[in-house]
Amino acid sequence: MDIHKVDVNMSSGTAWVEAGATLGEVYSAIARKSEIHGFPGGVCPTVGSGGHFSGGGLGLLTRKYGLAADNVVDALLIDASGEVLNRATMGDDLFWAIRGGGGGSWGVVIAWKIRLVRVPSVLTVFTVLRTGRHKVTDAVHRWQYAAPHVEHDLFMRVQVFGIISDGDQTRNIRASFHGMYLGSKEQLLHRIDKIFPELGMSAADCEEMSWIQSASYFSGTNVSQLGNRYYSGKNYFKNKSDFARKPIPKSGLRGLWPMLERELGANIILSPLGAKMEEISSSALPFPHRAGTLFDIQYVLTWHRQAGDDAARHIEYMRELYKYMTPYVSMNPRAAYVNYPDLDLGSAPFNGTSSVEEARKWGEKYFLHNFHRLVQVKSRVDPRNVFRNAQSIPVYHF
Repeated sequence: MDIHKVDVNMSSGTAWVEAGATLGEVYSAIARKSEIHGFPGGVCPTVGSGGHFSGGGLGLLTRKYGLAADNVVDALLIDASGEVLNRATMGDDLFWAIRGGGGGSWGVVIAWKIRLVRVPSVLTVFTVLRTGRHKVTDAVHRWQYAAPHVEHDLFMRVQVFGIISDGDQTRNIRASFHGMYLGSKEQLLHRIDKIFPELGMSAADCEEMSWIQSASYFSGTNVSQLGNRYYSGKNYFKNKSDFARKPIPKSGLRGLWPMLERELGANIILSPLGAKMEEISSSALPFPHRAGTLFDIQYVLTWHRQAGDDAARHIEYMRELYKYMTPYVSMNPRAAYVNYPDLDLGSAPFNGTSSVEEARKWGEKYFLHNFHRLVQVKSRVDPRNVFRNAQSIPVYHF
C-alpha cells in the first residue's frame, strides 16, 4: 500500500489526502484540477503531509488562511484499539488534538480531508537581497514593524546568513527578503512603497506567476518535479525554533550577525504571523501561537560529514546561538514549534514513557496552555500509551 493518493473534488472544494502524500504531491494534484485553488501548507515539497498537518503546518498562505491544520475538515484514524474512526466517530476532542498536537501520540492517521482555498490565477513572488551589517540591521529592524501587520494578501519573510565577499574574501552578512503577494506586481510595488519603502524593492525583484509556479519558485525546483517524493540533498542538519512577541532591538541584531558570519552553514528565518492568525483563538487548535505573536524564528544549520567534523561541534554552536537569543523571544515559557522537534527541550526515556511533569518541559513550550487539554485527551483515547515517542503527549497515570 502506497498511501500517498490525493483525490481532489472540485465540486466540494476539498481533497482527501492519504497520509503518505508529500506536500509537493498535494500541490500538484490541486493544480491539475484548478488554476485558482491552492492550499496553505509549507514550502518544502518532500515534507510528508501527515506530519505537517499533525503539527499545525506553517506556510506562505498562513497569514491569509491560517495553518494547514486550520483547513483540515475530516480525517481517518486507526486508534489504539484498532478501530478506524472519522471526525464524527472520534469526537471533537480527538479531532482537535490531531490537528496540531503533534504526530505519534494519537493513533495512525491514514488520510486527511482538506479544504482548498482560493488563489488568484496570477500572483507575484519576490526576492530582495541586502548585504552588509549596517544595511541588514536597518532593513531587518524595520521589517519587524511592517511584515506582521500588513494586509492578509502579503507574506514577506526574511532569511539572514553569513557569506564570504567575492572581492577581499572577508566575511559579511546578507539578508534575503522574499515572499508572495496575492495580486499583481504593480499592486505589490505600490504597497511596499507605502509600508516598507526602506526595502527599496524594484520591479526587477518581482515576478508574476501562478500559485503552483510559486510553489516551485520557493522550493528551488520546477513544477514538473514538485511531485518527486525523494529529497536529493543528503546534508546533516539541526533546527531550533522560537516565537517573538516584540521586535528585536538593533543592538540584539548587531550582536547576532557575527555568530552567523562565523558559521557559514547557519541561517535564521523570520516568518511573519498576524492577519488571519490574529483572528483565530489560541485554543482553537493545539497550536497556540496566534494573537500577539509577531513572527516565528527558525534556526537552521546544515553540514556535510567530513573527517574530523563531528556533529557535536555543530549542535553546540546551535545551542550557543539559541542561548544568545533568549532575551529577545517569548518567555515563561519560551515557546517552540512542534514541527521543528528539538530534543534539547527535553525528552522521554528510550521507551517514550514520561510523566506529565517530565513532559511539561517540552509540552508547554510547544503547546502552552493547550498542553493540559492534550494530556486529558491522550489519557482518555490511549490510556495504555500505545502511541509514544521521545516527545509524545503523556498519560496521567505514568
